[in-house]
Amino acid sequence: MSYDLTLDHGVVQGWQMITPDKPIPIVPLVVNTAAPPLPSLQRSANLGAVLGSALRAWKGPERILILASGGLSHWLPSNDPRELPAERREPLIHGRADTKAFAAVREPRVRAMGGNPDARVNSDWDRWFLDQLIAGDAQPIIDLGNDGLEEHAGNGGQELRTWLIGQAAAVVPFVWTSYEAVPEWITGMGIGTSFEVE
Repeated sequence: MSYDLTLDHGVVQGWQMITPDKPIPIVPLVVNTAAPPLPSLQRSANLGAVLGSALRAWKGPERILILASGGLSHWLPSNDPRELPAERREPLIHGRADTKAFAAVREPRVRAMGGNPDARVNSDWDRWFLDQLIAGDAQPIIDLGNDGLEEHAGNGGQELRTWLIGQAAAVVPFVWTSYEAVPEWITGMGIGTSFEVE
């Protein structure tokens, strides 16, 4: 448990991309996708359904965008605090007081992992996952459980919980997807969109 967790690229990059000129209000929902105990995939979908109900009950004039961010298949070094040395464990638990200094150390480490054209990416599985969201049927994904998800999509694939939450909140299937395996970035990169018009 951490009361000091800071927002990372999973939240901030998406927000920066959709608000290049003028910041808009954001309510970040941080979901543990990094280390045990992970929420079950069913619990993640249930959270999305409750979130969607709350958003649809909102009577304000504002439009609401649900933005879910997380990698598709990718295999990363462990983020399990029980397995990390103290210098990596402490920022996970207590946040990062100096995010610029942290980024200066992290960036070279991340770049060193990338750039490998043979890095493991499961493109077939990534496309299957996107097809499930196009069909509006998350149950086969949920049925995989944590272990099945990790087997097919790697420990980084646990981030797909955010996709389940987002689609369950929107309550509509994807109508468009784009995908490309990018082993140089050690991940499968995908985009999906749903539209709900009232």
